[in-house]
Amino acid sequence: MSNVDPEGWSRVKGRLRAEVGDDVYSSWFARMDLEAIEDGTVRLSVPTRFLKSWIQSHYAERVLACWQAEQAQVGRIELIVRSAVLRSAIVKPKAETEMAVGDGGRFNVTGNGRALPVGDATGHEALGGSPDIVVECIGASGFLAKAVQHVASMGQVLSMGFCTTPDALIPAIAASKGVTMRFPVGYALSDFERVARDLDRGHADPKMMISSVVSLEDVPATFDRLRGPNAETKVQIGL
Repeated sequence: MSNVDPEGWSRVKGRLRAEVGDDVYSSWFARMDLEAIEDGTVRLSVPTRFLKSWIQSHYAERVLACWQAEQAQVGRIELIVRSAVLRSAIVKPKAETEMAVGDGGRFNVTGNGRALPVGDATGHEALGGSPDIVVECIGASGFLAKAVQHVASMGQVLSMGFCTTPDALIPAIAASKGVTMRFPVGYALSDFERVARDLDRGHADPKMMISSVVSLEDVPATFDRLRGPNAETKVQIGL
């Protein structure tokens, strides 16, 4: 029989926060929800596949231990992507009609009149749904508009690219989704101290950002490849 235990879950989160610290908890566990407890299995959900992979790789045993301290009969933790579950559970909406707005902006107008931006679904599928936060790191004109298109409703766009040319976007798209945009001035000393602490404690592994290593001779070909669609995050040059 499936059930949930909000009070027990609250105590488990308290134990987890006490073990890993406030910074790590806020980064990796703040958006983790309890879905069900069934036959000794606790089903938890997170909003993205990246969070799921990271928690499974680095904190699965610790999360299980915190649950077993609350309920000894728990023997397994199952982690799922919340947005993927919701997408399969939601009833298919009425037919959508596509229309153009302004200069190049396009919307899908649903049966209830809500305007949804048209975008590339590849990134959404890879993340298990639209991300709650999109960090724009390119700094080229047009990418803030793309970030607004891809972020989830009530999501946040963080501009880190420091674009120095005019960058147009359609406010109606951001308004229809309730998007918040932030433009940080820079990093504070406390930001660097927090990163250093997390690296020192093993809570963050910078090697995860490296998607491939290439030789110096392969650099020209690598740049040509990166100009098109690719799955790279950080490419390291091995000397």
